[in-house]
Amino acid sequence: MFILDNGNSKLLFPFTLIVFISTTMLFTSFDTYLVSAQPTENMNENFIPYENTDYGIKIQYPYNWKNTESLDQNSVATFSAPEIREKKSSTLINIYNPAHVILAVENISSSNLDLNDFTNKYLNRLSTINTEFQINNITDGTLAGKPAKIIFSKEMDILNRISDVMRIFTISDGVVYRINYVADPKWFSEYMPVAQKMIGSYEIISQPKNNLNPVSSALTTTTNQTQISNSGDISNFTNPATSSTTAATTIGNLLPENLVVTDNTDNNARLPLRFVTDNSGITTETNTSGVPEGSVFGYNPVLTFHFVERPNIGIVKINDLIMGQIKTYDSLSDILEGSQYWKDIPLNDEVVLRLDNAGLHYLVASVQFSNGTSGIYSSVVDVESDQRTKSGSDSELEREQDNGANYNVIDSLNVEDILNTPVFYQKSSTLICSHLSLYGFKICEEGAQNSSNNGNLDTISIIDSNNENDEDDEDNNNDENENNSNDDDDDNDD
Repeated sequence: MFILDNGNSKLLFPFTLIVFISTTMLFTSFDTYLVSAQPTENMNENFIPYENTDYGIKIQYPYNWKNTESLDQNSVATFSAPEIREKKSSTLINIYNPAHVILAVENISSSNLDLNDFTNKYLNRLSTINTEFQINNITDGTLAGKPAKIIFSKEMDILNRISDVMRIFTISDGVVYRINYVADPKWFSEYMPVAQKMIGSYEIISQPKNNLNPVSSALTTTTNQTQISNSGDISNFTNPATSSTTAATTIGNLLPENLVVTDNTDNNARLPLRFVTDNSGITTETNTSGVPEGSVFGYNPVLTFHFVERPNIGIVKINDLIMGQIKTYDSLSDILEGSQYWKDIPLNDEVVLRLDNAGLHYLVASVQFSNGTSGIYSSVVDVESDQRTKSGSDSELEREQDNGANYNVIDSLNVEDILNTPVFYQKSSTLICSHLSLYGFKICEEGAQNSSNNGNLDTISIIDSNNENDEDDEDNNNDENENNSNDDDDDNDD
């Protein structure tokens, strides 16, 4: 029997395949779903048995789900729901498996852990493996007739796919028996009855025959562990391995570690927190390293800016966002001139940003929080071409709007308006130069060497002051020449 006390949660684990199709194919709407079988269709009649005598377990699963046995130690098998074909635009279809049920068996005999102790250490292990790990709920249940723990979480994997996960596990004779239910967030509740039926049919029929890999060494860490009780609400769980250790630690730990950008084709980009400004106006850099490379689709992507982690403080909006190509530039001022700048972008709502170019871009955003603090997030995003020209993509967007699509299009501003927000301008300059340098474009280093910064990128400006001075000198020379010309005219008049 499977008991579920609380917790409505969601998750994603699909592999997404992008397929381009002819625009002459018929679809009823952009949100049409072509599903091979409904999740609960004939649920009581179409389950078949799976048994693994090496691990001593058996379970019932839907006849039309794919069963893949694992070659990894401790991981037994994965059951995947039938593929879904989801139309995203007139030329794009996503094909993916919306839900998975994963079986695992692990040896912890040398640890002598009870269920609560194992749960505490298991949570610490999960947070170390996955920096994007937000627990929504922990509750009690039963698995194979034994006491169990159930963990609901939202996670992002190394490919930037957001998932909702339910894990249920029990311990018997020094062995952990675990089932993970993983589903695309919009399908999580739809496939939950199937997952419940599978979990309810799970049986332990014998001790494992395989030499299971002991996991006690990974479960004995005592540093920075998050403790839970039987009620176990740790919705503010923070990954200790990535928390800030600078002077920004206190306020930084209140802010989400990553801003996530998701488009309507389920691409994701993750922007780590780089700078924190407290409500007194003091800005401090975090110790975040690395530039995760995500992607969005098309010249006019439909985007949602949001957080995977649940913020401990309220969020207001994105105050400022600057975006530009990762490429070679002739001067520092060219970087700014080639950028696009937006203000006042809502969070958790779909917006359309009209982009000038495809390819790799830096993206820097400042998020305002309700307690007066703000965070600056940045990374590199690949803008994937939608197989049209920029003008063709714009025409398609306008056609969809004429046909009733209600897009919230946020217009870009004059990029020099960024100078009205000096802190964001200064810090985004530093981040842009850092991202360009990472890809081998050294224009900022060259500009720093030619200025009074002595090569320090932290104070470099993406407006080339030398060029500005040259322009001023040229204007002065023009004025002087014009005055001289006027004097000559006066002499001739005389």
